[in-house]
Amino acid sequence: MWINIASLGLSHDGDSVAVNDCEDEGFQGSVMAPLVAATFSRFHWSKCSKREYHTKAQGWSCLMNKPQWKNATRVESTIKYQYSLDDQCRLEFGEGYGLCSSFGMTEPCTHLWCSNTSMPHHCKTKKGPPLEGTICAEHKWCRHGFCVAMAQETDVTEGESPVKHNPQDGGWGPWSQWGPCSRTCGTGVAFRTRACNHPPPAWGGRRCRGKREEWQVCSVEECPLPHQDFRAQQCARITRIVNLDPRRAALTWLPYEAKRYKKRCRISCYSHSTNEVYIGREYVTDGTRCSYDQPNDICVQGKCVPMGCDNVIGSAMQEDDCGVCGGDGATCHHHNFDYNDVPPPADYSLVAILPAGAHNIMINEETPSGNFLALADNSSVFFLNGGSSQEPSKTFISEGAKFLYNSQGERERLQARGPLLGSIYIMVHGMREPESVRITTTYLTQLKQEHYQWEVGPLTACSVTCGGGEQHETLVCRDRRTDAQVFHNSCQHLPRPSLNTTTCNTFGCEAKWMTGPWEHCSTTCGPSGVQERVVSCVSLPEADTDNWTAGIVDPIRCSADPMPEAQRECLRDPCSAHWTPVGWSECSSSCGEGVETRLWECTGGGGNEVTYDCGPRPHQVRVCIKPSCPPAPCLRDASAFCQLPVLHRYCQVPKYHELCCHTCGNVVY
Repeated sequence: MWINIASLGLSHDGDSVAVNDCEDEGFQGSVMAPLVAATFSRFHWSKCSKREYHTKAQGWSCLMNKPQWKNATRVESTIKYQYSLDDQCRLEFGEGYGLCSSFGMTEPCTHLWCSNTSMPHHCKTKKGPPLEGTICAEHKWCRHGFCVAMAQETDVTEGESPVKHNPQDGGWGPWSQWGPCSRTCGTGVAFRTRACNHPPPAWGGRRCRGKREEWQVCSVEECPLPHQDFRAQQCARITRIVNLDPRRAALTWLPYEAKRYKKRCRISCYSHSTNEVYIGREYVTDGTRCSYDQPNDICVQGKCVPMGCDNVIGSAMQEDDCGVCGGDGATCHHHNFDYNDVPPPADYSLVAILPAGAHNIMINEETPSGNFLALADNSSVFFLNGGSSQEPSKTFISEGAKFLYNSQGERERLQARGPLLGSIYIMVHGMREPESVRITTTYLTQLKQEHYQWEVGPLTACSVTCGGGEQHETLVCRDRRTDAQVFHNSCQHLPRPSLNTTTCNTFGCEAKWMTGPWEHCSTTCGPSGVQERVVSCVSLPEADTDNWTAGIVDPIRCSADPMPEAQRECLRDPCSAHWTPVGWSECSSSCGEGVETRLWECTGGGGNEVTYDCGPRPHQVRVCIKPSCPPAPCLRDASAFCQLPVLHRYCQVPKYHELCCHTCGNVVY
């Protein structure tokens, strides 16, 4: 049977609106990925699709009928070869695609490579092989990723399977790990599955017998206070579960119990403002109670499963009249209230308050009158007969209990099995003309369990610091439900446990300073070395023993004597080091010949330079040669003899030229 996936109504993986958190599986090739990443040979259903399928499949009636075998076509083999390599390329990438032929493939069955006729040299693949049984060459087909020869006697043109196999019956594989619990508190359900793949059924073999899925009850811990109606929570967020039209989506939905038993495990909600009832095809969360009248049976995949109050499937264990599992009514406390008064005209008057935990509630109007009953919560929100108007007889849910209201005739009646999850105020609305009315209210509760207890707390401080004193145990009042420490007035009605007194600080009051050995110096040289020792005030006679540390007391006891030093300087000698050359100074002359001086650094001492001890600094110089200096400018001759023409022939002599620079500068040779 083929099913169009789109018709199943499953959400895409990663769709936050549908509360689908399987985005990661979409990248791994899940069927319901928003972008297709699956291939012919690599695809799977995500855990979200699986959960939605199991939830919705119960409403697909076409799957419930037995198939008709008349005119059925029996498939002789799972291997088919009707789709060619070109066909599969077209299915994978669209029209115009066919088998890539731009490069020679020695094995076309390993990966399906395709190209478009418009770009034959641009080949691409989704890294998956062709379908098993695809024709890959003349009288050859794809088998397990290889192009292999067919049997010689097979006529593939007739559409028959080239391979004949003996039937292989399916066998169950191992069970998976238990999945997450459907609820974090209360009673939930966890599932695990197994696959018919060990081996899988093939070639006409039988499918595995038995269930592929099983479940168990989980998370049976009680939900934290205040308790809430689980059905009411689901109706409050119905727009996240069901796709309602905008008008309905804007309504406030309250829990409703379907009258037909088979629909008890469907999402059933009621709008108090419009009196609309919505009973969808979607199922309530696994672990939801089937009925307010059967508070132990739970819904599992849309079916009601009997369960005892001990949370054991199929157990016959029942609660007594006040909700004690397996009880005999011995702890039930009967409450009776009798209202006999004239309510204020055209207004509401309080009759009684039903507390949380009330069972077997019965409210009767004993005398006929024109007044009418009403119910409200502790926030003065009415859910029966509010707005000074009386409603017809009906069944409604409030504070986790189903109420039956009968307003026919002159006397009203209200009853509920309970238990209530919160308190409810019973009101009566008076007529404009004052009229007396008598209303009786009865219900049961368990004898109040004590939620508080006294505990012995920490000891008080010792009464003295030496010479022997006393310490007393203290009392702590604790809330057993939350394990929190509370004020003592919550435990005042409980008997107090006896408290013990112990002696303390029995050592003598005389004490003296004791010192321990000096520790090693913090450094080996330099200006910052210190060493420390323990200095303690020790009581006598412990101070005179080897184990004097056992007698350490408050230092104020030794304040009469000066405290020995606990820290001193040590090893503050300069650190040994040596001179290290670090380069040369600049040349003493900017031109011509000069000298450079060696630069030194005192290193290796482990401290700053002030603490080093390198000895005298070495002295070393060297000659440095810079470019020749330019000649000095000639201002005048240095001698009067330079004017004598007979001496001009000496201008070619450098020293004479320097002496008579002005005259020689004008001589023409």
